Amino acid sequence: MIAVLFRQIFRSIHSLHRLSFQVIESFMTPKALEIRYLSQIANCAQQRRLDEAFHLAQKGIDINAKNYFFYEVRGLYYHMQWEFDKAIENYSKAITLCPDDPELYGDLYRSRGKVWKLLQEHERAIADFDIAIAATPNFEAHSSRGYAYFDLGRYEEALSDYNEALNFRPDSDTYTAQSKAFIQLQKYADASIALNKATRLDPDNYEAYLVLGNIYQYEENYKSAIETYDKAISLITEDRLGNEVESIPVGIQFKHDVYEEVIRHLVEAFTNRSYCQVRIENNTKALADIDDAVELLPESATLYVVRSFINLKIGDHNRALNDLAIAIEHDNNNSEAFFARANVHANQKAYKEAIEDIDRAIDLSRESGLFHLERGRLLLHVEQYELAISDFDKVIELELSTSQKVVRDGLTLSITQQGLDAHTKYMYRALSYLLLGNREMARRDLLNAKDLGLTQIEIEEEITELFSDKIDRHSVLDFVKRIFADRRHGVVDKEEQYIDLFRELGFYDINTGKTLKHRKSIPSIYFNSRYGTVFFVVYAKDKHRFHSSLWKQIPPQRRKDAKPKFLTVVPRDGKEREAFKQLL
Repeated sequence: MIAVLFRQIFRSIHSLHRLSFQVIESFMTPKALEIRYLSQIANCAQQRRLDEAFHLAQKGIDINAKNYFFYEVRGLYYHMQWEFDKAIENYSKAITLCPDDPELYGDLYRSRGKVWKLLQEHERAIADFDIAIAATPNFEAHSSRGYAYFDLGRYEEALSDYNEALNFRPDSDTYTAQSKAFIQLQKYADASIALNKATRLDPDNYEAYLVLGNIYQYEENYKSAIETYDKAISLITEDRLGNEVESIPVGIQFKHDVYEEVIRHLVEAFTNRSYCQVRIENNTKALADIDDAVELLPESATLYVVRSFINLKIGDHNRALNDLAIAIEHDNNNSEAFFARANVHANQKAYKEAIEDIDRAIDLSRESGLFHLERGRLLLHVEQYELAISDFDKVIELELSTSQKVVRDGLTLSITQQGLDAHTKYMYRALSYLLLGNREMARRDLLNAKDLGLTQIEIEEEITELFSDKIDRHSVLDFVKRIFADRRHGVVDKEEQYIDLFRELGFYDINTGKTLKHRKSIPSIYFNSRYGTVFFVVYAKDKHRFHSSLWKQIPPQRRKDAKPKFLTVVPRDGKEREAFKQLL
């Protein structure tokens, strides 16, 4: 009873306190009230009570509708509530009422620009940031304009603004943004430097570690990538998700999920770590990571597609098909899901179902060379050779990329499908012509494929799979061997070209069949040729030194090289000099 009595007394006192303020306000002049509201708003802002500040601003407008500051407060409130149209309306009103003070209207244009950016109105955002920078150039204005330029794909201009912002003060998030622009411009060394600065300034900057992991993944340094993703995930789960709550202003209820960006970054980290685990054959951990990603973002069709590739890799066709059924249920226009399901059906030799799915994928994404290539390969298995040739013609027309990314649900994820070499399209068209008995056209395509790096071993493996009749198979194999033998003089020329290049770069004692020697410390590289191919044998432990942008791995050309500790590699076409200079 005593506790109840005290609560009643407290409520009475609180009501009298509020009533006394109302009585006092009733005797104050409008100007005095305006000053009182401004003071109270400032106090609320310090304590992050923006809902109270909003109501005080409304009272202020009732007293003086020409004071820009009240509209600025309302604009900020609507901005935080993700009511962007109302935020723009109030910021615009504040701009029209703002005194001729560069610092004041510079802040207002910058605030409105940030809302335009959230509305994806990047050009309008940049126009506002231009005015803000002209009025009062500062860190916030330059960094904000840099983000807008980045979203428009204007990476050089974004870098310029990030640099200007960093001239005002060092900032971890801005260094991270700078690294992303460098990556888009393929300046990976500069990106790494920026990320090191970001993590030195803020060791808890999980996004910097996430981006650094992506660079390691690009360089095929999967061990370092996994360790870096580990760090990013640890920072997100142990620190950011908890601290995020404390950053929410008291009384503000976001209509937009406050965790959404953090959750998406966490999903990206799990998914890309899963990809790295797949590449080092650690499929159990890969599956655990993608399971965690799916649990965090169960509505993402992309994640089910990625998980299906892992299930297919470990031979669990039923789980792969189940994942793809869910993906298609979530998004019936997801071309990657139909492409992935076609892969599963093809592995089960259900070619009819596979072709139906790849047809659907192509309907949804007609300009995908990868999809046309896959359908062409499937058509070979059902003996529709002329239709297959049409698909390979399309692949050649589209200039098939050597890699593919999935960009879905706001995520940029590596698809767990290895890139295809440039010679692949010609090799499969040659096979189609061979199956049709047109050896003249097959010879043309095989020579093109050979010039692009096709090895005799690769084509022989495909012939063995596709030609069921032993007599035909042996005849075709003899035909291919003669083509490679006829081209032997081209290999000698290639060897001489490499020898000349090595001399220019400072190598010495240069001979095929020997390890390359240089005064600088370089990985062990064995220089050789066989079956019409110049190739290099290196140790698998040095794989990270042979970046995929400059080098490609090919099947072993000699039986003794077919060991886990060795890799057979060649420079990518046109990048021979750059590939060896990079090693030095």
